[in-house]
Amino acid sequence: MNTGVTFGQAVSTLNQAVSTVTPSKARQAAQGAVQQAVAYMQRVVASGGIVGRTSKPVGFTYRNYSDARIDVENLIGYNLRS
Repeated sequence: MNTGVTFGQAVSTLNQAVSTVTPSKARQAAQGAVQQAVAYMQRVVASGGIVGRTSKPVGFTYRNYSDARIDVENLIGYNLRS
């Protein structure tokens, strides 16, 4: 059985993406949102995973950008089961 995207893979990919954000102050501003996104994914894993199209936006503020965010999305499949 295919387990889909695992928690570890999702967190690793999120951290890789955030590590490329420039300038470094924007990357630092995103850290709270990263922690919230990881906590959300932990709750999904604890509930047995996620199926179908879902999106969980986690916003943060950087300078004048109040709409900066990280989106945890499940576009297809059954993911975050482990």
